[in-house]
Amino acid sequence: MKINNLDSICTDNCEKIKFYVDGKLHGLQIKYDHNGEIYSKKNYIDDMLEGEQYEYCYGKKSKYYCVNNKIEGNYTVHLNDKLIQKLYYIDNSPIDEIDYDHNTDLALKRKCYYSKNRYELFQYYTGSGNIKEKTYYVNKSPYKIVKYYENGNMSMYIQYMTAGDGIGKTYYENGNLNTIGIHKDWCLNGPVVRYRKENGSVYDVMEYVNGLKNGICVTYDTN
Repeated sequence: MKINNLDSICTDNCEKIKFYVDGKLHGLQIKYDHNGEIYSKKNYIDDMLEGEQYEYCYGKKSKYYCVNNKIEGNYTVHLNDKLIQKLYYIDNSPIDEIDYDHNTDLALKRKCYYSKNRYELFQYYTGSGNIKEKTYYVNKSPYKIVKYYENGNMSMYIQYMTAGDGIGKTYYENGNLNTIGIHKDWCLNGPVVRYRKENGSVYDVMEYVNGLKNGICVTYDTN
């Protein structure tokens, strides 16, 4: 059977179209979903992905570029023609990732930085574009979390010595220390000391178990 054009073979139940040359994928490959809509367009040369590639899913359109079967350069994702995600690849490995709020024009939501295919830093942003949180990772496990007020002052700092276990501090918006406590199994477990905003003296000490107040609370006067 000789095929003159795609329309002659595309029917309602068409799932995939491939082109071969000398037994190898060569040219455009098109996949369709169960509704008959295009799911992906892939370009091949000698059985290897090469050039621009497209994927479509739930209103999202992904576009990236391949060299010798590996993703290289920008990888973009659009939702309803608005950019919502942008990644950068080197040798098929992501280097960084930027997420945007699709309800606004390119307002940052999050940045991710990778090393050896593992994320090592997430940065989250407020609607005004200021950093509101940084989470640092080692082997996909957070080892430091820092949160910020809108004015740029630090609101929380947690340093994990081992997975889930460490010391956490919170701060008032003016920069003064608010609380300090022990974290175990990713939540407060142990005594938490709270300080007064004005002069930094101890206000109270409260015991926590699994992130909840549990036990005696001792409050101190200002003298």
